[in-house]
Amino acid sequence: MLRDLALTLDAVESWLDLGRDVVIRGDDGSGRSTVLRGLAGRLTERGDRTLLLTAAGPRDHAALLAHPSFPPALADASSVELARWLGDELSGEHVTLLIDDAADLDPCSAQVVRQALARSGGAVVLTAGGRRRDTEGAGAVLCAERAPADVWLRPLTYSSVFEQIATALGAPADVPLVASVAARSAGNPRVVDALVDAARYAGAIELRDGRWHAVAIAKGLPLDAVVNAFVPRLPAAEAEALELLSWLGPAAAEDVAQWVPPELVGRLVDRGRLIGSQDRRGRPTLAVSPPALAAALRSGLSLRRRAEFTERAGATAHRPRADHRSPLDVVFEPAPDEVGLGALWTAGLAARIEEDEVARESDLRARWLATPSVRTANAYLTLVRRRPERERIAAVYRQTALSDRDDPLDRALYRLQQLVWAQWSGQGRSAVVALAAAHAEDLRPLIELDAQREQVLALARAGEPVDAAVRALPPVGGGTRAAVQAAVLAGVLIEVGRPDLAFPLADRGDLTDQPGLLGHFLAGLRASALLLLGDWAEVERQSRGLLETACAELDAPGIRVHSCLLAEVLSLTGRPDQSWLAVSLALRFGTSGPAEEPFFRRALALAASIRVQLGDRSTAEGMLTELRAAPIRYRPLIDSLLPLAETLVAHAGTAEESAAADRALWEEGLRLVECGQIGVALECWLRRPGRYTVDQLAVIEAQLDRVTMPMLAPWYRLHRAFTDDDSDAMRSALAEVPPAAELAVVVRGVLGLTESCPAPAQVLSERERGVAELAALGWDDRAIAAELFLSLGSTRLHLDHALTKLGLDDRVQLARIELG
Repeated sequence: MLRDLALTLDAVESWLDLGRDVVIRGDDGSGRSTVLRGLAGRLTERGDRTLLLTAAGPRDHAALLAHPSFPPALADASSVELARWLGDELSGEHVTLLIDDAADLDPCSAQVVRQALARSGGAVVLTAGGRRRDTEGAGAVLCAERAPADVWLRPLTYSSVFEQIATALGAPADVPLVASVAARSAGNPRVVDALVDAARYAGAIELRDGRWHAVAIAKGLPLDAVVNAFVPRLPAAEAEALELLSWLGPAAAEDVAQWVPPELVGRLVDRGRLIGSQDRRGRPTLAVSPPALAAALRSGLSLRRRAEFTERAGATAHRPRADHRSPLDVVFEPAPDEVGLGALWTAGLAARIEEDEVARESDLRARWLATPSVRTANAYLTLVRRRPERERIAAVYRQTALSDRDDPLDRALYRLQQLVWAQWSGQGRSAVVALAAAHAEDLRPLIELDAQREQVLALARAGEPVDAAVRALPPVGGGTRAAVQAAVLAGVLIEVGRPDLAFPLADRGDLTDQPGLLGHFLAGLRASALLLLGDWAEVERQSRGLLETACAELDAPGIRVHSCLLAEVLSLTGRPDQSWLAVSLALRFGTSGPAEEPFFRRALALAASIRVQLGDRSTAEGMLTELRAAPIRYRPLIDSLLPLAETLVAHAGTAEESAAADRALWEEGLRLVECGQIGVALECWLRRPGRYTVDQLAVIEAQLDRVTMPMLAPWYRLHRAFTDDDSDAMRSALAEVPPAAELAVVVRGVLGLTESCPAPAQVLSERERGVAELAALGWDDRAIAAELFLSLGSTRLHLDHALTKLGLDDRVQLARIELG
């Protein structure tokens, strides 16, 4: 069972242990029946008895007649006799009645169930749709009479989607494929399966090197299964409203109220078929969910129907945005009544961006077709290059008309994208080199910037200062040209270990408001420089604010950049759980086309490090595989730190794997130094969780004298003490290194502060620490739950998280460590 569904099952069992009935609520296809079957198995394992009834049609007593143990002799019995039989079945201790799709029970079966429960007093667990407003049907009556606790099935998280796809396909999928399925399914398990089946049917995915990859456009998949999962049971008016809103795309709530009666909108929102959000202007909006359903409904509309829907929509006014609690607050620091809402919001965000990008791509394509110039082509390519749209991208390069009036930088960026496309599409290195030579004049602005970058690297390789040379570099103009130059130079200065020079370049007042991806890159470089300068609080403040803006504006490139930086600072400050939530946002908006973004590559490496820190090596290795499979086709603005991530993952394996990774990291660091990328080498070396020899540390010290990277100073002091085997110095240095840092974990183990090498207890949340402390004293789960006013399921979940963070296997090991 997927972990997200298992957590729901834990919650159900906890309520039952408290003597409460339960109703499991969730969207169609969310796994309600799976959880119910899992509950039956779990209760049976502990010696309890269960009886499962399932709605079987409108016939009188259909649910009872369909039960395997129903006596044939009672087929024509009265309701009273049937209630007596069912009551006998439910009599005794520890008996639970399970009712799947309770709202659809035939009325006669529902009446028998109510009478039998009144006689036996047994517990009951129901499954129902997500609405609480139902006033008719067996589910509504039972809820009114027995007041069960609600347990909600939330959308699947990224990890569970990854797991479900791997199970369905028999091998893991690459990150872009998982991200696409997660976004288009809105985390619904049935839709995940439907998308995977449709992709296999259409040949849109293929197995290469043990992993599944997207090879064709995803939005053209046959999605009848998705429509059939949601629409057939809808009233005709609701189905028509969904068709209309799917065709129009995300729309202002005020507009929707003019097209669809409010009571109809309310029912669709209750069902989860419409999700609310705010557009980039702060106006309340509604969109069909999951996005795969919207795509399927759109594709099934006739031309006449589309024209009719378009005519029905008109221009309307909009209301200003109201004050609200930040969605990121709900994601990262949910209040007690907000648990689970972050997953809903994240799934909804992915859904809205998917729908928004479909609409914007169509608009940009129309503009390019009307005027196929370099400028309109570049705008269109920013979106289409994120997808495996081979024919459409090739058409852009065949049909775009170049002109002497084109801006030189626009033309250079157009040619650069063409080179990336040529290599991605498999034309071969010689063909790419020939293409670059043929368009050398067009590429000249970028070639000049690359020469400036090489000048900085050459000085670093020679051990010469770069300060004066950078200040003496001639400007290349203003506006976008100056911003590109600043990004290139800031990136190389971070590589050579001079973030103090990179920051003012990326923070120039006349460049900080650059629009689009270039503006995000400059902001990301500013944050990267601040990280290395040790100002983590400012990085967190800026990145979180920019991420919130990007989410509100449905800006996928901005989300990738700023969630990566936020994840990095959260990881450095000992918050791996929150860091994974942040980096998951970047992973949800990956690319399966030729577009490559350095901060997304960095996010992949960071994700691998975080997952192995959280005890999930399988997902970590999947991230690394994805990163290795994506060759760098141009010089990135910032390094991904792949060698460091590989080493951190290897340290979760055998001693031989760790030793081999350490050797490889050292050699890679020496190569980076030879290339002038001293800052990258030092970051990899000093964040590595192993002991260096005296000679190796001397090499590191020599390179440290050539850079200005205050962030690395604590790591260096801890490595120095570790190499010298100075216990007092190690204890002192530990106070300066982030508590979740892998090196700190190793040193604590050497000092005997823990049984082996678990992460420090400081990474535990307050609730996890409370549960762990009582478990270490020998308290069982039920006693801990009672003491801390928790459910049994929550207690087990907090203990599981605590053991994972501490690197421990069981309570026995927990009792031996110091949590203080």
